[in-house]
Amino acid sequence: MWLKCPHCRSSMEVTNIAMGHYRPQCRSCRQLFYVGVPSDDAADEEVVVKTLKEIRQEMRESLGMKKRNRPATHVTAIDASATLPVATRLDDDEEDALPFHATNGHAADSDSEALQTFAGDEYSLVSDDEESITHVTPGEEEDEEEEDEPVLGRPNYDEPEESDDFVPAPVEPQQFSETLPHRPTELDGAVVTLATAAVLPEEADEEESAAEQPMPQSLAGYRLIRILGKGAMGAVYLARQKSLDREVAVKTIQAKWASNPVFISRFTREAYAAAQLTHHNIVQIYDMGEDEGVHFFSMELVDGQSLGAVLKETGRLDRDVAVGYILQAARGLQFAHQRGIIHRDVKPDNLMVNNQGVVKVADLGLVKLPDEEESRGGDVDQELLKKRSASTTVANMSMGTPAYMPPEQARDASSVDHRADIYSLGCTFYALLTGRPPFDGATALEVITKHLEEPIVRPDAVAKHVPKQLADVTMRMVAKDPDQRASSLAEVIRKLEEYLGMGPTGSFSPGQQHVEMLEAGVNQFNAASAGPLRKSCLLAFAGILVAVMLGGVLFGMGSAFVAALTMAIVTPLAYLTTSGILSGNFLYRKLRQFLFSSSLLDWVKYLGGAMLAALLLMATGTLLAAAGGAVLAVAVAAAYYFTVDRLLHKQRRLAREKIEQLLKSLRLRGLDESELRTFVVKYAGVDWEEAFEELFGYQAKIHARDFSSRTGDSEKNRTFAAWRDPIIRFCDRRILAAKEARERRHLAAIEAKRLQAEGISEDEAEEVAARAAQAMVDEAIHQRETAYDPDQAASLDPRKAAALRRSRMKQLLSEARTPQPTSSINSAQRLLAMPLALVTGAPLRILVGALLLAGCTLWLHQNELFSGDLASALDTQRTFQTLELPMVTADMAKFVSSFAAGVAGLVLLGSAFFGSWRLSLFAWTAAAVVLFGVSFGIPDLTQKLHAGYLAGAIGVSLFAIGMILFGDDVAD
Repeated sequence: MWLKCPHCRSSMEVTNIAMGHYRPQCRSCRQLFYVGVPSDDAADEEVVVKTLKEIRQEMRESLGMKKRNRPATHVTAIDASATLPVATRLDDDEEDALPFHATNGHAADSDSEALQTFAGDEYSLVSDDEESITHVTPGEEEDEEEEDEPVLGRPNYDEPEESDDFVPAPVEPQQFSETLPHRPTELDGAVVTLATAAVLPEEADEEESAAEQPMPQSLAGYRLIRILGKGAMGAVYLARQKSLDREVAVKTIQAKWASNPVFISRFTREAYAAAQLTHHNIVQIYDMGEDEGVHFFSMELVDGQSLGAVLKETGRLDRDVAVGYILQAARGLQFAHQRGIIHRDVKPDNLMVNNQGVVKVADLGLVKLPDEEESRGGDVDQELLKKRSASTTVANMSMGTPAYMPPEQARDASSVDHRADIYSLGCTFYALLTGRPPFDGATALEVITKHLEEPIVRPDAVAKHVPKQLADVTMRMVAKDPDQRASSLAEVIRKLEEYLGMGPTGSFSPGQQHVEMLEAGVNQFNAASAGPLRKSCLLAFAGILVAVMLGGVLFGMGSAFVAALTMAIVTPLAYLTTSGILSGNFLYRKLRQFLFSSSLLDWVKYLGGAMLAALLLMATGTLLAAAGGAVLAVAVAAAYYFTVDRLLHKQRRLAREKIEQLLKSLRLRGLDESELRTFVVKYAGVDWEEAFEELFGYQAKIHARDFSSRTGDSEKNRTFAAWRDPIIRFCDRRILAAKEARERRHLAAIEAKRLQAEGISEDEAEEVAARAAQAMVDEAIHQRETAYDPDQAASLDPRKAAALRRSRMKQLLSEARTPQPTSSINSAQRLLAMPLALVTGAPLRILVGALLLAGCTLWLHQNELFSGDLASALDTQRTFQTLELPMVTADMAKFVSSFAAGVAGLVLLGSAFFGSWRLSLFAWTAAAVVLFGVSFGIPDLTQKLHAGYLAGAIGVSLFAIGMILFGDDVAD
């Protein structure tokens, strides 16, 4: 068969073409056009070849729509099981369209571009500049034999001799086909089907598509890589977080929503509430912010796919696998319900499963906070629902998806509670068991009407492999009356655990074969020969450094001492950097995040400290020795990583894979993640920590260790790399403080814009917004502190938890709006706080400490104490000259003409890097004792240990006590 391009009239040959709709691209003029092939029953119909513009116009006329001057940007015929958009490019390069071949229900090209196609009476047309093809064959069964591939060749006037020989590489059907069962449809002709089934999106969507903004290159600490998808609220991008050097998902808000300050305020509060949820089965929200008017939040990137994608590949799931997945999702949602948060858009596409078999509930950044006023269901535009896909999230309906939406949410979105999520999860369970949702239809309105009025066919009547017990659980979840559903997801979890033959959560008793497999895997992991080699290398290296430093002190070799000391400091840092960049070392990422979260003043401290150290090395003539030690340290760290670490990782790979397979099988059997980790801790032996950290991460290991210590099971356990713990705790406190300050500023700015939109003056809005932001941050801290209190969470009914959250939030916002009384006492306190802040603040300590240390360095240089002869420098019988400087009096020079000035300067500078005002009190006291201890009457102990040494020891001891008590405090 020969076809002519309706644009340039070029010819192309088509062979073995099947019934259906095609959107090919002409190889000559590179324009997209429409090809409709009628069914064999419609023998009187001819193949239709038209431009996309002509097809759009016919659709409009058949639907009774007025002709518009500008072309539409998107026309879609809707199938209830589809997920829009129907054709999605995973890359942004659309310049060179490639030749295509169309198969029965598939589309592909030679560059392996990802396209999505869907079964049912669905057809998609996109704007002329989109270089892709979508073909769907209605009524096609899963087990039907595939016909010969039709080939649309090149135009016959352009190298006609190749048209018969050109056959692109075959594509596996499961990569692009939709295998879900679907309802039978009638096809009376290609044009008739399109004209009667196609609908147009709302006007706003067309305008936004036409004016779509390009992907930003970066957003406030994130480098955007490529787009992952688009939804009703905005786009989702793959991004790299600069501070942690990790890949995350970044979701942005559409401009039409971002321009509404009331909506943005509500949305930000919801996302901030969801960010406090930390659970194995919930996608973690990391951060939120705004960059040049673009509002966004970042979240965990799941290394896997959605259950919606799994359904597209398999059609339906094994019943036990489906139960395991739904059980995990129910646990995650139950955790949110117990904290008063409702999802309202549960569906397969929002349930992600990673490569380890862990299911995570996504899009909890768009949850419903019960304290918000919603528009009533009666206000929803009914015409809009006629134009919407049943599986597309409808923003005007409180973020629900019609194919999985409970009836009460369709009637009145403001009144739904946690039982709406139970219904949606039940519909998802139904789809996993049968291969399709309970209802489908051509439009969202049709599907919603079915959810409201029609009874749901039992899943065991649709798929015979579904046992009655699971069908009963599903029907209980999808009861139309919320009072007839499961009262909470705890009931669903209990029923599913009973089906899997498990006891209630918390009573898991592993089988002997599971214990033996775990023990064998952990023993193989710990028995790697490179493990003892690692310890031997570390001990040998530490011993050599200690010996060199002792020799330097005993024999007066200052350069050797400095080189060894430099190696002791630089080698761990070089190793952390090397392993962190190449393999993602946790401590490296934490230190990197610490540096990225540091303020400008912090960076001034870091650079100032480095400059002082360099000046001290230059003054002592040991700079070259320190540089040599640093170079040698980098070489040693690299050699250790590439020879020992890499070998150890290779030896342990097989053992880790065996353990992961065991854990994945237990997850699919419905075992709760917390019980799974307890199982590993209990049966992995005394050396469980390193293997546990490899499997679950450092933070999970710390939680498991704390739990073991509380339950008394940690007496014989051996810790792994516990020296990291205080460093990470210190970094976490600083990072959290910086994050809370950033969130306060962001929330305050958002709330101020909302208040100004309500008519409040700018000054008053900023004041009220600052109080509201502080209240929200304080509430978030409270939520985090009580997040792991199972007794408190389990004791609350989800509806009571929602009411408590609503009441709490209203109270916080009301208190923020209440004017704060001012009094003379408050004014006096503010005036008194200013000089106290100056004295206890870090800048003054840095200034005084730097002056003392610089003066001491000049005094040492003037007395020729930088010769490297340590014995001469420490000689108590030697007489030293007072520092002489222009414009500096002798009395002033006396303060820095001693070792005490250098020690006091180091104390003040060190305190500026740690702690808050409490530590500053110890630092000033310690510096005063070091400087003026002799004047205070401290006596000489012996002829060699005079009062200056004793004063220095007392001062340093005071500073050490302050560091122990308040060194972890975050600067106020």
